[in-house]
Amino acid sequence: MSNEQDRKRPWAKWLTFTAIGLITISLISFSNSMDQIEELVDPGQNNSGIIEPNSNKEIDLENNRIYTILRVVDNINDEAELNVEITNSENKIITIEEPTWMQPQRTGQEGSVIYDPVGTISLTQSGKYNFKNSNSTSTIYVVDDQSVDLQAFQQPGILIAFISCCFGLILLPLSFIVHLVIGKNKI
Repeated sequence: MSNEQDRKRPWAKWLTFTAIGLITISLISFSNSMDQIEELVDPGQNNSGIIEPNSNKEIDLENNRIYTILRVVDNINDEAELNVEITNSENKIITIEEPTWMQPQRTGQEGSVIYDPVGTISLTQSGKYNFKNSNSTSTIYVVDDQSVDLQAFQQPGILIAFISCCFGLILLPLSFIVHLVIGKNKI
């Protein structure tokens, strides 16, 4: 009986070591991919369009996407004003919604520029949309968040970090359960 218990016991330890190893691989891959992540989320480098102060610009946007509208602010505690009007090809005004926790402030140029989300739009039709920037000093950046997410998962380092983190976080509680079950059977 003790030989059988000795053979079952290593499963919990091996699952724990494997889970910790996967989480470690995830952390290493994520830290090595940090430069790529910063480039992807920088609205100055990765955007659907830029509208200069006191100007209009037509931007071709896709349907079933969420676009975040951002402005540059001086301090992380500052909040930018919207001052934007968006119309479609039929001159109908598009509703701009408040940003949620899913659209946080972003940094660019190695943290020297802070972009504050001022609104989001969800579109049901693809086409050209006219953006009117009424602000006289601040540029608008329009970012397709779903496109950024897709680009991130095409980076091998980020993909490895995501997959190893998921499997590691699944195996860790599983190893604890196996350890409890084997420990209970020992009594």
